[in-house]
Amino acid sequence: MKSKNLKILICDNGPLKLLRPRGYFCFGEEKPLDLQGAIFNQREAVHKDSYAGAFAFIQGNLIRNLREGLFPLPNRLRHDPAAKWLRELRVKKIEPQDQWRDPYILCVLLGLAQSQAEDKTSPKYPFAEDHIFKTCAALTDDKNEDFMYFYTAEFSVAFVSKFEYPLDLKKPKDAMSSELPIGRKRILYRPYKTFRARLLAEISSAL
Repeated sequence: MKSKNLKILICDNGPLKLLRPRGYFCFGEEKPLDLQGAIFNQREAVHKDSYAGAFAFIQGNLIRNLREGLFPLPNRLRHDPAAKWLRELRVKKIEPQDQWRDPYILCVLLGLAQSQAEDKTSPKYPFAEDHIFKTCAALTDDKNEDFMYFYTAEFSVAFVSKFEYPLDLKKPKDAMSSELPIGRKRILYRPYKTFRARLLAEISSAL
């Protein structure tokens, strides 16, 4: 499933709206790291000028493309089996054994929480120490036509503040000892007739 198809599925006459084609992850004052994954939020949950995301749609093949981009071929126009083989070896060293437990997913979920934490249009801003940023994401694999994985995470202010972004987010004293549970479940594509309703129900429940 592609981002364009999902946008039509869940946004047209639906409760979600597309905010931007990709997300980001920040660490302190460092330059934000762009992340693959279209970013959505519930129409009624955010201000019209807000870019605070809550749900991300991630295509697994795009994550691999990014990792391959770290090891560019010497000449893309020339067929070079040896160079391609070497790149495959390098990519495998940084790929997780289980693609459904990819650390990249954590970055996407955390990036969503960071975007919520810097949302000055929120009526809850500035956020109290006990505030929870709720996020979720779906991950697909082009080779898998049976299901997608759906992830949920509830970030405490303490956990988000570990990464020192947003800069004005107050850091609790016990920030470094805070933990993060991440939920994961399969969502079957079939029956196709009910897929949209089932996916929207999971998103609504997570947020």
